[in-house]
Amino acid sequence: MSQPAHLKYSTHIPLDKKFYGVKKALEILDEEFNEFALKKRNYQEFFIHYNKYFYQLDELFHTYVLAKSIEIAYPEGYTHPKELELKDLENQLLMLHEQITAVEKHIQFIPNHSFIMQDFGVDEEDGAFDPTSWLKGGEEVYYIQSSKKRKITDYQTYLNVKSRLTKGALKSDKNFINFVHINTVNKISSGPPINMFSDLSISNLEVNIYPQTLEDFLQEYPDSIRVKYGLKPSGDSDFNSSARILYEGGGSNEDEGQEPGRVG
Repeated sequence: MSQPAHLKYSTHIPLDKKFYGVKKALEILDEEFNEFALKKRNYQEFFIHYNKYFYQLDELFHTYVLAKSIEIAYPEGYTHPKELELKDLENQLLMLHEQITAVEKHIQFIPNHSFIMQDFGVDEEDGAFDPTSWLKGGEEVYYIQSSKKRKITDYQTYLNVKSRLTKGALKSDKNFINFVHINTVNKISSGPPINMFSDLSISNLEVNIYPQTLEDFLQEYPDSIRVKYGLKPSGDSDFNSSARILYEGGGSNEDEGQEPGRVG
């Protein structure tokens, strides 16, 4: 702001102040206001204006209102009902797939829960048919489960399994094992090996999906199925896998099978 010429180079600053009397002040001041506080608004008023100017507002504003509304109305996150329905249907499909995959399969003429071994014929020297000496010598013997052959990896494990399935009854190996041609042995798909007695009790599902593991197969399955097979629920690091449910019987079915012997 420019100064009057006589003050341009002066250090004297006028400090005049006007005073008004009561009468004069009433003439000058605006007395028509009725409150100092802002009017209290409500959400109905907001939506009246929001709906009125809906198509004039830009997309960013609508996005902000939507995001903020969802954040307040659904503090734990919002999922569309159709997404929940889709997830439920997907879980039902997975459960059906698990049930189908876990169905016990069979081989014609060779029953599940029986043993097979290659038929080496009679001994050339003494003409004896002695499978026990073959077993002690390291020849392979297999346990049949859900149409797959499961190799028993050592002789002591074989004895333990045999004792359990025969309930301790004395039974010779030649009357306990089914002896088959090597071509028959090779044609039967392999299942998980039996390294110890407890390996006998795995589920048919685990045998059917071999060599895939349960962890890989059930990776996307609901927690109810994962727990059923002794796997921890998704995101649960404290799960105790000893809670596994052995529901299919695996090799524990002691009543199944037929009289062993030579199979062509």
